[in-house]
Parts: sequence; structure tokens; C-alpha cells
Amino acid sequence: FSSCSNFDSVQDFEYANCSYTDSMRNCTLFDELHIARLFGTSAMIFVPKIVSFLTLSFNLFYGVILFLSWKRNGFRCKKTNVFLASRSYSSIITIGILNVALFVWLHGQFTFFSTSVLLSLLTADIMLIMGSNFAHTLLLYRAVVHPFFYSSYLTLSHLIAVGIILVLLAIIQGGLIDVAFSILLFPSSSTIDCPIETCQYPMIAFTFFVIVGGYLLILAMYVTVMWKLQEKIDKAAKLTLHASLFLVSFTALPVAAIFIATAANFHQLAALGDNSLSPCSRLEHMKVLLFLEKIITIDIIVWLVGRALEPILAI
Repeated sequence: FSSCSNFDSVQDFEYANCSYTDSMRNCTLFDELHIARLFGTSAMIFVPKIVSFLTLSFNLFYGVILFLSWKRNGFRCKKTNVFLASRSYSSIITIGILNVALFVWLHGQFTFFSTSVLLSLLTADIMLIMGSNFAHTLLLYRAVVHPFFYSSYLTLSHLIAVGIILVLLAIIQGGLIDVAFSILLFPSSSTIDCPIETCQYPMIAFTFFVIVGGYLLILAMYVTVMWKLQEKIDKAAKLTLHASLFLVSFTALPVAAIFIATAANFHQLAALGDNSLSPCSRLEHMKVLLFLEKIITIDIIVWLVGRALEPILAI
């Protein structure tokens, strides 16, 4: 590799003695390595920063409006506002964590510990937003299909209790996913043994089906509500329901895409983080790293746009 014109004797010294039978592929690997290394400073990474700033502004504005509305009404509010507020505040926290992760990425400080903390918090918040979506849709379904139960038995205290349970479940789920991904990315630094075939694959498959199943159930309930109300509500209400249905579908796609892309490249990802392997072995998988960097960046942008549209439609 040291004979390649794009070889950097300072940054690439550990790969100097690597070689492959396909000589045409040798120097191309270095191009992929350099692109992956500089991805954190590329123009593509600044788009999520701009979108996250706008999303944060919209959710902060909506959160302030909700708080002032509650304060004016003696902290009494509509039942649906509990979950709208939960999603808005969770989005604010998630965007903050995303920006911390981007900062750490730009400065190359990802370790087993920092990745564990960031992934745990980030996943917990995303799971909380999904759970809040589910609870909000179920509440709407109850109000339409079982109006007597909704008005007579369901109280604000019940919804707050559901919100607390959702937080606990999100933290547990976030912790489990965090363990799997951190061990996958930093297998030699981990104190927990979680083999790919017997531990990580089952864990990510379970999480994927829980998330996809949850979103499909949400979509089914929205369709049921719209079918039940098609003759009872005006065009504005129908438009709101259709917009909510679109947002749920829109935000589900990035999560599913990341899980599928990660599961399809488990072994290559493990090779990237395994310090027991030679640098030459890790270099072979740089193309996978670059692919994942791109898909995660695009998915983050799509997810942020969805989170920005929700408070706009809610207002």
C-alpha cells in the first residue's frame, strides 16, 4: 500500500505493509478509507445540524405554547396533550443528544463508554417517542370507538401513569440495544460477552419486530379511526388525521432502514471495531462503514424533518 499515490505516511502508516491479490483494488481501499475518515467534516454532515436546529426551534416553541396554555388553564389540559407534550419534549432531548453525538464524531472521541452512553440515551428517547405515538393513537381510537369509556373512566392521572410506564420501558429497551451495538462496534473493549449469532442477532431481530409491529399497529388504528369518522368529521379534521398518519409512516422508515442496514452488515461492523484483528482486516470493510455513515445521516435528516412537522401540524 505504501506505493499508492494516495498513501499518507502519517495517517496511514499502520496499513503500509498490507497488500491484496487484487492490485487494482489496493489503492481504491485507501480512497474509501480517506472518505470515511473525512466524512464527519464533509458538507453532508452539516445538513443534519441545520435541520436539527430548525426542528429544535419548532419543538421548543410548541413546548412553550403548551406550557403557557396549561398555566393559563390551571394546569388542566386535554388528554391528547399529554402525549403531544411528551413527544415534543422527548424530541428536544433527542436532538440535544444527536448534536452531542455529532460533536463527538467530528472530534473522533468515540469509545465503548461514550458510544454506550449516547446510544442508550438516544435509543431510549426514540423508543419513548414511538411509545407516545402508540399511546396517543390508542387514546384517539378509544375516544372514537369507545366514547363512553373515554369520557367516564379515563382520567389525566391514568395517562400520566401510562407516560411513566412508557419512560421506564424506553429506558430498558434503550439499554438493551445500547449493549448490543456497543459490543458490536467495540468487541475487544467490552466486558460483556455477546456473540453475534447467539446474542446480537436475536436482540436486533426482536427490537426490529417490536418497532415495526408497533408502527403497523399504529397505522391500523389510524385507518380504523378514519373509517369510523369518515361521515362525522369535517375536511379540516380529516386533513389532520391524514397528516398524522403520514408523519407516523414517515418517521418509521428511517428506524427500519437503520436496523436492516445494520443487521445485513453485522460481521463487517464487528471487524471494524475489533482491535484484535489486524489493520489490514479492518481496511477491507471500509466500504461498509462509508455506506452506513451515509444511510444513517440520511435517516437522521428524514427523522428530524418528521419531528419538525409534528409541532407545526399540532399548532
